[in-house]
Amino acid sequence: MSKTLLLLLSLALVSCSFNREKIPNEKELLEQELSKINWKTIDKYPYSPICDSVLDNEQKVCFENYLSQEIQNKLDTITSSTRHLIPVDTLEIVVTINRDDTVEFNPNYKNITSKLDTLKLDSIISRKLIDFPTIKAATKKGIKVKTQFKIPLIIKSASH
Repeated sequence: MSKTLLLLLSLALVSCSFNREKIPNEKELLEQELSKINWKTIDKYPYSPICDSVLDNEQKVCFENYLSQEIQNKLDTITSSTRHLIPVDTLEIVVTINRDDTVEFNPNYKNITSKLDTLKLDSIISRKLIDFPTIKAATKKGIKVKTQFKIPLIIKSASH
């Protein structure tokens, strides 16, 4: 009887170990969840007061228009005495909104060959955009994320 009890107890212990499901460790679980997320899209676009009440599917267009208009308004004040320093009429600016709500402006100088012209233009743009309105970062799954937008700008002088 004791041998039978010992045999049954041994079988019970061995059978329990066969029925165990593999529980993923924390790192594996995190990797699985991260692989399911589409990082090319965002849940909520950066915050701007104008686009606050716009429908979700129109947020991107509204925000890009807001950015473009704000930058354009600031650069429209370039005086005619400064305008001759700018060798192009249209310029693309890459606007980066960082996770800490800071905004960076990086002009694309592909049509400007002179290093001196790019330095002058950088100086002008930096001065004009120094007091840019605060923009809150976009979010993905409730976490702030960095976003970039390419904004084409028409550079005009005050005399135009």
